[in-house]
Amino acid sequence: MAVRALENGPSDLVGIQPGDQIVAVEKENISGIKINTDQVVGKLRGKRGSKVKILVKRSGESKLLSFTITRAEIPIHSVDAAYMLDSNTAYFKIGEFSRNTMDEFKSSYPYNNPKVKKVIMDLRGNGGGYLNTCTQLADEFLKSGEMIVYTKDRLHEKREMLASKEGRFEEVKLVVLIDHESASASEIFAGAMQDNDRGIIIGTRSFGKGLVQEIFNLSDGSQLRLTVSRYHTPSGRCIQKPYKDLDYETYAMSHYSLDTLKDSTVYYTQSKRKVYGGGGIYPDIVIESDTLKWQQLREVYKNDVIRESAIRFIVSNKTLLKAISEKAFISGAVDDKLNAFSIEKLKKYNLSEVLNKEMTKEVKANVARCLYGNTAFYSIRLLNDQCLEKAKSTK
Repeated sequence: MAVRALENGPSDLVGIQPGDQIVAVEKENISGIKINTDQVVGKLRGKRGSKVKILVKRSGESKLLSFTITRAEIPIHSVDAAYMLDSNTAYFKIGEFSRNTMDEFKSSYPYNNPKVKKVIMDLRGNGGGYLNTCTQLADEFLKSGEMIVYTKDRLHEKREMLASKEGRFEEVKLVVLIDHESASASEIFAGAMQDNDRGIIIGTRSFGKGLVQEIFNLSDGSQLRLTVSRYHTPSGRCIQKPYKDLDYETYAMSHYSLDTLKDSTVYYTQSKRKVYGGGGIYPDIVIESDTLKWQQLREVYKNDVIRESAIRFIVSNKTLLKAISEKAFISGAVDDKLNAFSIEKLKKYNLSEVLNKEMTKEVKANVARCLYGNTAFYSIRLLNDQCLEKAKSTK
């Protein structure tokens, strides 16, 4: 079943809608048989420019609909959201640092809005990506000559990467949001902003992934990935968290614990503020994540209840949803109906009232994503988000 056709992607261009159920590909039936998502995707993929014919069952239509899709490269976006929180505050959610990140960043409305006085950069869940993209983004906030990051090898040879041009946001206030899944390039960005006293970091200690590795080809055709140096923030903190004397489980979960701060070495920013080593980036303002909550919701996410509920709601209420605007949906025009629907789907998981409320909000956000896109999704999902609320109130 289609969740949402990617904007300007092959399916979007022919009119595939959320909730559409593909029942045949090139006259081959794929409905009612044991076939998984990967197998369906395999049948849809093919040479760029070639065509594939599909039959779709759509709610409210008595007959199957036929579509001919021209295969093309699927546009994958790394800037998940970019919009104004108020007249002066820009919000950017970057999921990863890809080749296209800076093009997306610079083409967004907030980037080109001259009224921006404050930027909130959300790197929660960002596992890294291209180093060059990360340094380009950092260069938008740092003055020329300020250090972004440096590497140091086992011979203590140092290689510095510096900001080199005038950036769009050098004079605006900056807040960076991180969590335990922020790693590698996102840690480099956060560390550079913190050590140069350029921005406030809010959230939890980041993952601590800061190794520079090279691949060596061996004579038998195999490859060896070897660590040759480590990334350090401008103040000298090594981003890589130590592995010595730790079993894997303790190592993997160590970013959840604030107790690791007790053994951290103190470093100093440009203005002599204290920051802490020990691996990862320790935020200026700590807002701990609720790990118990995610354990309670494990089965909900494992069974894909939120996404499935969102699609089912759309399919069952197409006429209603077509009659209202995006603004009306976000403001709560169908909340009563949507909440009742969501609670019914979640009933067997015996969630608390608080978690039920949070999950119904997640269903609503996913409906918004299907109908209106990522900006609508995040504008709902981030309601009452502790880190974002703190970021908005930070002077």
